[in-house]
Amino acid sequence: MNRLRRFHIVTVAALALTGLTGSVAAAGTDPNVPTTTIPLREPAKTPPRNPDKIVQTPSGANVKVPAKKSCNATDPLLRPGSRGAAVRKAQRLLTQRGLTTRVTGQYGSWTEYQVRQFQMATDWLAVDGRVGKCTWTALMS
Repeated sequence: MNRLRRFHIVTVAALALTGLTGSVAAAGTDPNVPTTTIPLREPAKTPPRNPDKIVQTPSGANVKVPAKKSCNATDPLLRPGSRGAAVRKAQRLLTQRGLTTRVTGQYGSWTEYQVRQFQMATDWLAVDGRVGKCTWTALMS
């Protein structure tokens, strides 16, 4: 194989790998070397930046899930048996996210279940049924 033909094959392969377009011939000097055109590939389209997505939980609820953020919430840790304004706030936030929770101010088994559903839908949260810093951050974003 002569040098001109080898140049042509290597250049065509390089153009195809990089997605560039162009005509390749050995400076047009040898009529035996074919001219090859490589079509330009479409650039990859990036989806619009939408930090929230809708995820369906195993129970069938559609939950609005936020993108991952740093866990810097200062609200108290909530777990089964907790009561008060912080529990009501968490229950309201769960309801706003699409989960069905009555706002009672008591962290019972139903609230724990809904928190677990939200944590399962949010792929970057640990599923423990408690509302800690990261779960608060996700609920409030």
